[in-house]
Amino acid sequence: MSANRYTQYNLMTSHTPQFHSSTPRLIAAIALTFLLWLTFIPIAHANSPAPPILNWFEFEGLPGMEAVQVIGCETEECQKPALVAQYGSCTLSGCLAEEPILPDDLRCHETVCLASIGFSPTTKELPPQFRVLVQSGDRLYSSQVIAERAFGAGGDRYWQGRIEEATLVLQKSPSSPRRGQEIVFTKGLLITLATEALVLALALWRLKFDRVMWARTFVSFGLMHSVSYPVVWGLTSALLPFQYRPTQVGGWVCIAIALLYALCIYPLRRAKSWQLILLSVVLLPVAFFLGLLVTFAFSYGNFDISLAGLPYAIALVISEVLVTVYEAGFLAMLSREKLSLRTAGVISLLMNAASLAMGIWFFR
Repeated sequence: MSANRYTQYNLMTSHTPQFHSSTPRLIAAIALTFLLWLTFIPIAHANSPAPPILNWFEFEGLPGMEAVQVIGCETEECQKPALVAQYGSCTLSGCLAEEPILPDDLRCHETVCLASIGFSPTTKELPPQFRVLVQSGDRLYSSQVIAERAFGAGGDRYWQGRIEEATLVLQKSPSSPRRGQEIVFTKGLLITLATEALVLALALWRLKFDRVMWARTFVSFGLMHSVSYPVVWGLTSALLPFQYRPTQVGGWVCIAIALLYALCIYPLRRAKSWQLILLSVVLLPVAFFLGLLVTFAFSYGNFDISLAGLPYAIALVISEVLVTVYEAGFLAMLSREKLSLRTAGVISLLMNAASLAMGIWFFR
């Protein structure tokens, strides 16, 4: 190697991030810490307070709900009704005017109600059967009598109510509609990656980029989705009503991780793609691990469910707008000035619009 070539080589490598031999030890230390954390979770969970029993009621076909009453019954005829819980002020004929046995335990938002019942001797004294009254406008809908205790032991319960011939029909759902979200998360991720990768490929073909830029841009595509997709999922859930404290905290933690990740990548934005990948392999597990710690610290032992929240459509739009802006900046940042912020913004908008449309069609 000539002196000039040697000098040029030194100048090039002096501006390229170097990864030292201590990196494997760092990864091993992170893995060990993560394993210790996994062993700590069951211990911490065992020492946290017992979670309350959740009783969900979801009503379909109602224009609105002014009041909801859960009525306890001793027999199927319900000759001696007792007011167990109430939401709102039920004023129509047929409503019970007495003080509820469990005051302030029934909360409703739009067409969903939740009764979060902690352990109490009072719940054992509730009538063995129940029915539900719903006041909507100038109508009072009464359900059939359910042959079980309204808020008893035995785990969470999920009831779905619908109007059939001016009668409220209650049916127990075998599982919560919230369950199975892991499957939806995975399917949504696959749909997002496939749809947006196709849009990105068409954009790069239209821009006539060479193979090097194709590879570089798709590396950026993969890296940004490792943090942007959790933002869409986490923030949307955090903005909805009836969410646990960990879900609410976790949504904002996802945003913090995405921003900190971009700040860490920015000084190395001109580094080689393999170096960015290696850095992300080390950095992202640490970031998400710290995010778990923060979420745990702000929600340990807190089983309260917040009633406040936004409609799903508004929450989703907010998340999609934030992610579209973030991904535009990320693509432009790692493009080595081959993509302007405006061009990256158009690509990001097209990608997210396409994946959103595919998601709505697939999960409709």
